[in-house]
Amino acid sequence: MPGGASAVTLCVYKPDLQVQGGWRIDAPATVRRGAGAIVESLNSMGPAKPNEAGCFLALRTQYRLLIDYPDRPTAVVDVDMNCALVSSGDAVREGDVSDTLDVFAEAFRDEGGQIEAPPWKW
Repeated sequence: MPGGASAVTLCVYKPDLQVQGGWRIDAPATVRRGAGAIVESLNSMGPAKPNEAGCFLALRTQYRLLIDYPDRPTAVVDVDMNCALVSSGDAVREGDVSDTLDVFAEAFRDEGGQIEAPPWKW
């Protein structure tokens, strides 16, 4: 992801079999001052390696980051907790994806957002 982000919004999708499509979308949260640290966290992950074993099908909560820039279109990054991957377009990276969510949560708390104290269970 390029630097210079002006804001990052986190969207949360929770499995809910009572909802059409099977996913419930929780209220999004946005950070502004911590946007650069979130992008740095994403960029610190390594490229994904082929996984012949496949991914878990645990229906864990999934996340999407919308990264706003003042001079380019919003970047969309999907955080796949089942496969421990983040992806944006053709770019796929792997690593401890919860680290990026932790960076977001700290920035959100620093900006006055209401979120429980760590450790978080993503």
